[in-house]
Amino acid sequence: MSGGATLDAGHVTVAATIVAGRIASVSVTSTRPRGLASMFVGRAPAEIPTMARRLFALCGMAQATAARQALRAAGAAIDCPDAEAERDALIAERIAEHLRATVIGWAAAVPLTPTERPVVPAALAAVSGARINASALPPALAALGLAGPRPPGSWADRLLRFAGSLPRLSAPPPDPLRAADDAAVVTALDRGGDAG
Repeated sequence: MSGGATLDAGHVTVAATIVAGRIASVSVTSTRPRGLASMFVGRAPAEIPTMARRLFALCGMAQATAARQALRAAGAAIDCPDAEAERDALIAERIAEHLRATVIGWAAAVPLTPTERPVVPAALAAVSGARINASALPPALAALGLAGPRPPGSWADRLLRFAGSLPRLSAPPPDPLRAADDAAVVTALDRGGDAG
C-alpha cells in the first residue's frame, strides 16, 4: 500500500425543517473536498483536460471541454478536437446521463424487458472512457422507445403511462432557482464548504 493521500468524494446534505406542512428552514452542508485546483498546479496545459475528465466522474467530457476552453481563453496553446465532434460527444454524454438517472430512478417501478435490459449498459458504455461513440446511442435509444415516435409497449411508453398515473404535486409548484439567486447560492455553498 502506498503512503499517498486518498481522495474522498464527500457528500452534500440538504436538511429541511417542516412546520405545519410547510418548509420552515433549509440547510445545506458539504464534506466535499476543497482546493482540488491545487492538483493542476505545475502541470502542462495539455494534461489538464484529461485530468479534469478523470477527476470529475459525472459529465467528464463536459469537464474536459470546460477545462480546454478555459485554457484556450487564458492563452494556452493546446490541441482542440473538431468542434462538431466535441459537440456531438457532449450531447451524447448528456443523453447518457439522463438515461442512467432515469433507469436508476424508475426501472424498479417500470422494469426493463429482457430485450431492453442489455441496451442500457451498451448505451452507457458507448459514452464512457476517453472516446465517446455518439453514433452508438440512437439505436439504443430507439430500442427503448426514446428516439422518434414512441412505439406502444416500449419502455418509454410504459414509463410515461406509469408517470401519468401518479398523483399530481399539490399547488403551489416548486420555486425554481433563477440567475438572480446565483450569488446567494455561491455564498451559502462557500460558507458550507463546497464552493472554492
